[in-house]
Amino acid sequence: MAPPSPMPQDSSSGQTSPAASRPYAAVVPRPISSKERKMSDRTRTQETEAEYADRFRLLFKKARIELGVSANATVTAFSFTILAFVNWLIAKRVEFTPATWRQYRSAVIFALEKKAEAEPKMAAMVASAVALLRAASPPGENGLPLRTSASKAKRFKERDLDRVCHLALSGRSPNAPALVHLLQATILAGCRPCEWPSATLRKSAAPGFAWELVVRNAKNTNNRSHGEIRTLRWQTLSPEHLYHLKVWLEIAQLPDYSKRQASLCSLLDDLTNKLFNRRALRPTIYSGRHEAIARWKAQYVNTAQTAEELAEGLAIVAALAGHGSDETATKHYGRPQKGQISCRYPSPCAEPIEVARVRKVFEVDRVPRHRIGKTGRHQHE
Repeated sequence: MAPPSPMPQDSSSGQTSPAASRPYAAVVPRPISSKERKMSDRTRTQETEAEYADRFRLLFKKARIELGVSANATVTAFSFTILAFVNWLIAKRVEFTPATWRQYRSAVIFALEKKAEAEPKMAAMVASAVALLRAASPPGENGLPLRTSASKAKRFKERDLDRVCHLALSGRSPNAPALVHLLQATILAGCRPCEWPSATLRKSAAPGFAWELVVRNAKNTNNRSHGEIRTLRWQTLSPEHLYHLKVWLEIAQLPDYSKRQASLCSLLDDLTNKLFNRRALRPTIYSGRHEAIARWKAQYVNTAQTAEELAEGLAIVAALAGHGSDETATKHYGRPQKGQISCRYPSPCAEPIEVARVRKVFEVDRVPRHRIGKTGRHQHE
């Protein structure tokens, strides 16, 4: 990482660089929320820190290009300060979605604070830059239109899955079988893509269950899960389900998993573009997790007859998904189809101890009473 150096003066004119005097969008101050303070205290994995450093380098390079700063600029030539770089980024935020802005801001703050630790003399400048970043309003809060990743579907319906798998296996891609195993395993177990390498399938010792999948929760380092692991248990699994699970787990534990995952995502993108090119929303790898959680909602939440059963159902879904609270899956994941519970993909059962750890955040009382009862079709999402 090559953090920017302090602004020198042009030796010939004694003036500062024009890059530093360009007009930038005004920063709209706002108070720092308690959520942001908690975010700053969270632990980061080494992988996340490496991604932040890479993202900072790319943004810094782009800023130099757009501001007309030569890549070979030396201390005696004009450069630009950290504050100029941050002002450039803040001005660009109108081009980002809120989620992208949060990622970019976190990456830059991380890189700048690392720079301040290495060079204490830059601490004051870094502090000013970080304050500007934290004070900048997210895109969309100033009347700007919000841009979303509108091509990603939060459902992966069975008929779409069949079409994708058929097209994949009828082609010549060597990655097609692995993609089919991944999709089938994900829709069954709902794992995040990054969780598969450490997952373990084994025969269950719990009475009444044949198989269980032990998954290390990916969000546990940020206190967003109910514990280090979660356990999904099935009373029975068909030979087809077992085959896809076992083969995919073997593939996921091979070296270079991240590269293989990227190749599979690219292949799926090509397939969905061919099959659903007229759709605004197309399935992605992560859509399988959404579909699994939607199926669990249909079984454990939509069938609730009382407020107590509803609260218990929400906690079960959260435990199966690896969430720390019962609100995440309720608000942000796929909605189940009314009155439909899939027979093709059996829903797992959660470990009672893990269900008890789920934080009860969702306000069950705000669900209208007439939507809990005979029909079980309350719309709480």
